[in-house]
Amino acid sequence: MREHTPKDVTVMLTGGHVTPAIATIEEIQSRYPSWRLVFVGRKHAFEGVSVVSEEYTLITSMGIRFLPIIAGRLKREGGIGQMFALFKTPIGYIQAFFYMIRERPSVVVSFGGYVGLPVSLVAWAFGIPVVIHEQTTRPGVANRMIARIAKEICVSFPDTSLYFRSSRIHVTGLPIRRGILKFPQKSPIQLPKDDRPILLIVGGSTGSVSINSIVYKALLKPGHTKWLAHFLLMFGVFIFPKRISRVISIVGPSTMQRS
Repeated sequence: MREHTPKDVTVMLTGGHVTPAIATIEEIQSRYPSWRLVFVGRKHAFEGVSVVSEEYTLITSMGIRFLPIIAGRLKREGGIGQMFALFKTPIGYIQAFFYMIRERPSVVVSFGGYVGLPVSLVAWAFGIPVVIHEQTTRPGVANRMIARIAKEICVSFPDTSLYFRSSRIHVTGLPIRRGILKFPQKSPIQLPKDDRPILLIVGGSTGSVSINSIVYKALLKPGHTKWLAHFLLMFGVFIFPKRISRVISIVGPSTMQRS
């Protein structure tokens, strides 16, 4: 970006990976406080539930306008789930169309995921430049599609550039939130003082259903009442309370950390 820029710049951010998006927002706000920022994403964590998504909670807490969108999830395996996702796809494109007319963004920055696909493609149709960022080594379906029309492609790892047939690739690394460098004075977790090691289990910023299921089965396995380590399980907001309460009753509330 240029140091001398107009004050009427509007940056529209979108995508399913909210952590690097927040890091980018923090940097933009620090360098260009006059720029207007909006975020397009999913408001609810899962379909059919009222639990708000992590990106909605975090983005709105920063004072950034959040524009909800309904988009069909892209799956490689297909099936009935993919069929229902296709029915929702036009809704996301219609919403993105009206967002472009109303917000008139100067640039769209997408951080991958099926949510960013309709926003990026509609922006391209309006002649608005699109910039994407890929966090993982192997890009997903959405970013591979968006890369074909993106003006600039940013990747975290050099090897990722092999998946994109473009000369507009920049190895930027992974944007890191400033809060990760601020260490708390006191740990929010109080573990029993003994010599057992601590095993931290994480599954992304909002938890992982598959990882959680495996951990639940392991902790609830009959006959296991004394463990060789303390388990810290980082799980998402949308969780099954009954299953969690059973785990807590076995390993103790001090060994469970909610994210």
